[in-house]
Amino acid sequence: MLKRLIYRLTHRHHYWRTIGFDELSELYASMMLRSLAGSLVGIFIPIYLYTLGFTIQEILTFFTVLMTAWGLFALVNGLIVARIGPKHSMLLSYMIQIITMAQFAGMSYSWVALALAGLTMAFGHSMFFVAFHVDFSKVKHSDHGGKELGWLSIMEKGGNAIGPVAGGLIAYFIDPKYIFVVGGVILLMGAVPLFFTAEPTRTNQKISFKDLRMRSLWRDYVSYIAIDIEHSTHIVIWPLFAAVFILIDNPYIKLGSLASVSIIMAILVARFYGKVVDDHKGRALLKSGITANVFLFLIRPFVGSYSGVLAVNIAHEGVSAAYRMPYYKGFYDRCDDLPGRRIVYIASMEAFGVLGRALFYGLGVGLLYFVNDKTGLSILFVVASLVSLLVLLEKFKALDVKI
Repeated sequence: MLKRLIYRLTHRHHYWRTIGFDELSELYASMMLRSLAGSLVGIFIPIYLYTLGFTIQEILTFFTVLMTAWGLFALVNGLIVARIGPKHSMLLSYMIQIITMAQFAGMSYSWVALALAGLTMAFGHSMFFVAFHVDFSKVKHSDHGGKELGWLSIMEKGGNAIGPVAGGLIAYFIDPKYIFVVGGVILLMGAVPLFFTAEPTRTNQKISFKDLRMRSLWRDYVSYIAIDIEHSTHIVIWPLFAAVFILIDNPYIKLGSLASVSIIMAILVARFYGKVVDDHKGRALLKSGITANVFLFLIRPFVGSYSGVLAVNIAHEGVSAAYRMPYYKGFYDRCDDLPGRRIVYIASMEAFGVLGRALFYGLGVGLLYFVNDKTGLSILFVVASLVSLLVLLEKFKALDVKI
């Protein structure tokens, strides 16, 4: 039913490729449900760990270990995707992520339990993103990739808009543990749309990372690390900072409502930005978005009210869409320029990006040995703002102005 509704809403925009859009609609539906499940728990994980008794330094240590494992698993998962295909890999990742939800639901203050949940989470998330990027890059249409990314963003943000406020209400009125239970059920539903079409890539492939000339792709790797750090700072460090130092009373409800309301901005601009990208103005859009993002990060340490957090969140959704959509357009089209090396390219990009996040969180752990929690997190905002400028190193051909 959900898949049919999405098809009717967007079919007229893709009438030239019914078969291809059948695959895209499947991804749209699955991503919306996964985003709903992820947003139900995502921004609350750092706060949940904090309420269990973990210190901010311990939480950053957890994310350092999580991201290190995630990055290493990305290379392994590239081999798995090549073997069984992206759709089967995504299905497997959903099952693993459901196990992760169960682990967090039964969590207590225990480093052993947290480490095990982190390893499971790292493996499941890594497998999903490697598989998803391979799948979408294969079925998307280069001439209209911006429009398709726009619809993907709308579906993803649609799930994100509902999840935080629902998660906040469940955490406040029932128990934070139950957001993971509900998230697991929704993940199970998100796996269903993946059964509708066949694998878009050949299975039982033998791939080798030696076939990829990594030195020639250094701009891709550095820019991907930058965009990963920027995103992770917003979804992990910022909610933690806001909950501990600004939204002290009822942080679950306040953060959930703020996240849901601000995401409306991303939905409103997604299709417009998609058209701009398809009109070959993506790089200009990317540069303007990154420039605005630098200043947005620099003001976060000075925010001290609910309305201030709301303003930052709304601005971020509009700004981040401005550079993320053209960037991923370039990223997906780059895959088409590397025949036979799509999977190793995506797996290596994912590995570099997440390992960059690990270094960032490791920096945070080190900082907190010398400064207090609020100062340490504030410094991370400044670092993230400077690192995000490295996104401008990209040289994706798809973003070149066509004459």
